[in-house]
Amino acid sequence: MEFLRYIWNFDRDSRPLIEQERLARGALVPVINLRGSRQISDFVSSLARQP
Repeated sequence: MEFLRYIWNFDRDSRPLIEQERLARGALVPVINLRGSRQISDFVSSLARQP
């Protein structure tokens, strides 16, 4: 049950802290947000096409 609570509240509780750390330590590192299997599939396919 605790794990489900963690997952349910992740965007509210954990994501802001993770984003804050990312910006503090690697603000220039690109971040790609993929939502859904179609975006993931398209992204992976685009990597395969790069030289």
